[in-house]
Amino acid sequence: MPWIPCLELVNLESSRSWILSLGRGGSFSIQYEHSMYGAEVREHYLVGQGEIRLMAVETSHPGVAGYYGFDGVGPRYQILRQMPEVVLRLRMGPGRQSLVGSHEVQGKQLGAPGDRVLLRPAACTMARFLLNRLESEGHP
Repeated sequence: MPWIPCLELVNLESSRSWILSLGRGGSFSIQYEHSMYGAEVREHYLVGQGEIRLMAVETSHPGVAGYYGFDGVGPRYQILRQMPEVVLRLRMGPGRQSLVGSHEVQGKQLGAPGDRVLLRPAACTMARFLLNRLESEGHP
């Protein structure tokens, strides 16, 4: 049975969970408007066996690049940071925040402002992926 690279998304406040299938090669991105500079930021990740790797950060705003400690000319800054999981805090105020795997999920679909959402790698069967989509009532 074929395995699909996925992310398990768990709202740590409500305990709701979803499965998000990933893009080509197990990739996904988190896109948001930086709260201090109001500039678009895109973090590019790759899922491996039991880990998530932050591969690059994109921004055209020099203030955002400085905030993250990047030197050189952007807009794409290469980085390699490995972690077992990522915790995403949902935006408290206005602005864009989304998670993009095989499709885009808006942050507000995952919970209330300020909720923490755990992202962890998962390999799932097509049956598990389809069952999760039926149970999630239209969310991710």
